[in-house]
Amino acid sequence: MEVLVDRIAGEIDSEVAEGSLWYRSRIGFEKEENHFDLAQVTHAVTPYKGAAIAALPPRRASAGRMNRPGVSVLYLASEIETTLAEIRPHPGHTISVGGFRPTRSLRIARFDVPIGNFCASDERLEEFALIHHVDTLLSMPIIPEERHRYAATQLLCDILLRRGFDGVSYRSSVSTGRNLCVFDPHLLSFDETVSAVRHVEQLDYRFSEVATERPA
Repeated sequence: MEVLVDRIAGEIDSEVAEGSLWYRSRIGFEKEENHFDLAQVTHAVTPYKGAAIAALPPRRASAGRMNRPGVSVLYLASEIETTLAEIRPHPGHTISVGGFRPTRSLRIARFDVPIGNFCASDERLEEFALIHHVDTLLSMPIIPEERHRYAATQLLCDILLRRGFDGVSYRSSVSTGRNLCVFDPHLLSFDETVSAVRHVEQLDYRFSEVATERPA
């Protein structure tokens, strides 16, 4: 894995700009209350903010796509809809959403590189095949029973961190936006002006047929 990263580091090197807005969500909220006036009753919800919606402390951090158990990282998304989908909520859940901004420019690894940059030779095309394989691995849906398959991407992130990268950006497997994992949560600050609450009305599942026998 170290040899692979060293070989493609220049191709995957990207940047997330200082001050750019990214979203994070958490199921639940800080508090709720009803406001009464002569005409109506208003139900108001206060979302989780600041540390309550930021990265989990190491003692509570479970294994994820980019981190081992006990390693605190910050998972974010480019769109509100993406961060909501990524936490796999159920209908009826109420979800807090918060905004985070990098306090400096971040050096980020991105593996969704255009093939046009690799057409000069067969060797370059082989490099693209490696990068494309990693990109697919990063975005592949993983069901809870198969979390052991995170081992490869966890190892990749360990090496990227040692090579000076601040995080990884990758396609969401459940929505249209992009995800961002920042290895050091302190590199982003919570934006007090960006808070929201969403209620899950329904989920939209899509199914495909799976063969049950070998073709004749």
